[in-house]
Amino acid sequence: MIRRIRTIAGIAILTTSTLVMAATNVPQAHVSTGFDAALTTWDIKKQLFWDDTVPASQISVSTDEGVVTLSGTVSSVDVRERAIRIATLADNVQRVVNSINVE
Repeated sequence: MIRRIRTIAGIAILTTSTLVMAATNVPQAHVSTGFDAALTTWDIKKQLFWDDTVPASQISVSTDEGVVTLSGTVSSVDVRERAIRIATLADNVQRVVNSINVE
């Protein structure tokens, strides 16, 4: 049940961001790029959430034209490396910028 709610929430976020971009007269190429970036970000956040070792709530994810930036603070280098690996394996990712701090 919780998985279904999270999936519905994710779809709502993506739909809302697409509508906002369309309402602001962003050229079609940028809407497509923005939507692709949102999908990539969502996919990575979802994978981080379902991973047992990564505290997804402590890691921020942003995507811009295939470049994913991870930021936040985690408890170990292993956790940071796992988050980077998850982002690297996502579709449409060309490069991952690591800004995750280890405490």
